[in-house]
Amino acid sequence: MRVQLITQYWWPHDGVPHRRWSWITEALVKNGHQVTVVTPVAGKERGWNGLRSILREFLSHRTVAAEIGPHGESIYRVPASKHSDSLVKRAFNQGMVAFNSLVMVLVIWRNASRGMRPHLIVGTVPALPTAIATWLASRITDTPYVVDLRDAWPQLLEEVSRWDEVRGKPTALRSTIFRRGIKVSTGLVKILMHRIYREADGIIVTAETLGESLLDGGMLEESDLFILRNVYPTPLRPKTNYPASQSAKRSLKVLYAGKIGRAQDLTTVLEAVSLAAERGYSIALRVRGTGAGLQQARDLADRLGISVDFGETVARQALQEDFDWADPALVHLRNWPALHQAVPSKTFELMRQKIHITGVVAGETADLIRTLGAGHVVPPGDYHGLAELWAYLLENPDELVVGDRARRWVISTEKEELRLFPAYLERLVENARVERTM
Repeated sequence: MRVQLITQYWWPHDGVPHRRWSWITEALVKNGHQVTVVTPVAGKERGWNGLRSILREFLSHRTVAAEIGPHGESIYRVPASKHSDSLVKRAFNQGMVAFNSLVMVLVIWRNASRGMRPHLIVGTVPALPTAIATWLASRITDTPYVVDLRDAWPQLLEEVSRWDEVRGKPTALRSTIFRRGIKVSTGLVKILMHRIYREADGIIVTAETLGESLLDGGMLEESDLFILRNVYPTPLRPKTNYPASQSAKRSLKVLYAGKIGRAQDLTTVLEAVSLAAERGYSIALRVRGTGAGLQQARDLADRLGISVDFGETVARQALQEDFDWADPALVHLRNWPALHQAVPSKTFELMRQKIHITGVVAGETADLIRTLGAGHVVPPGDYHGLAELWAYLLENPDELVVGDRARRWVISTEKEELRLFPAYLERLVENARVERTM
C-alpha cells in the first residue's frame, strides 16, 4: 500500500503531530508499506518565492526530488512563511502551506507512473487548511482520503471568541473586528469541514468521545472510524525516585511541560500556587514550554508575587531531569466543551513514566486519570480545589506514588491499536476500489 501523507509538522521538528506520525510511519514501513510525506521546509522559509518555484516545476513537468526520512519515507518539502503566534498570520501561513502541499501532491501524482501512484491520501489536523488540501487532492486525483483528527474541529471554533483572551485584553476596535470577522469565517469553515468529514473514506481520532461525537453527528459510519490514541513511545525512563514515606513534605515540586497556548491558559495554576502560599504551603513550580500564553503567564506570576521557574521548550530527552525532579506533573486544559473530547498526549507520556498526574481537566482525560489510578483531578478553573489538592499531597506524600496499572494500559493500547491500524487503511483502500468500479 502506498500512503501519501499531508502534514504541516515533520522531522526534524519535534512536536506532538510529528511524534505521532513518525511512530505510525515507522510501523507502516516495517509492514512493507510505502509512505510519502508532503510537509513544509525545515529550518527556512521561502514564502511566495518558493510557491513560484513549485508552480514552475508543475508547469514545466519537471521531476521533483525527494529526501529520505529516518524511517525510509520519501519527503517532499514545500515553502512556508515564518511562524507567528498571531491567529491571522498563523491562518495565512497554514493556508499557504496547504495550497503549496496541494500543488506538490499533484506534481507527485503526475510524475508517478500509473502503477506507482498513492493508494490513499491522509491529511493531519490541526491545521484545518490541510484537511481542505487533502479533500481537493482526493477529488482531483480520484484517490480515497482519510482525515487524522486530533481535536474536536470544528467544535473548537465555537470558543473562538475566547481565543484572543490569552494574549491580553484587546482594544475595543480590534476586538470588534476580530469577532465579526471570525463569526463569518467560522460559519463557512463549519460547513466545509462537515462536508469533508462526510465525504472522507475514513477518519482517525485520538479520543473515544471525539469519535462518538462524529458518529452521533452522522459524519461517517462506525466501520470507517478508527481510534488511534497518542500512545507513542517516549525516550524518557519511568520515575523511580518517589518521595520517602513521611508525615509531610516541606515543598511540593510541580512540573508543567508542554504548550502554553490558548487551550491551556495557566491562570488557574498560578492562582493556586499563590493561594497555597497564603495558606502556608510551599509549591515549587517549573514551566517548560512556549506558546501564545507564555508572556501572560509570566506577567501574572509577577503580579501575584510568586516565583516560577520558566524555561524554554527543549528536546524530550533533555526533560528527563525535570521529570525526575517533579513530584506531580500537570495536565491542564481550559473548561471548553470541545476540549472535553480531547486527551493531551502528555497524559499518556506521564502514565508511561509513572509520574503522578495533577489533572486540571474534564471529560475523557479526567475519566482516564481516575479510572487508571494515574493521579488526581480537579475541575478546570478551580484554583481553590487545586490549592487544596496540593496541600493534601504535601500532607500525604504516599499519594504521589503511582502504580503500574496506567503504564501497562498505555503499552497494551499502543501495541493493539498500532497492530490493527494498517489493516484498517487497507480495508478503506479496498472499499474505495470496489465503489469506484461499481
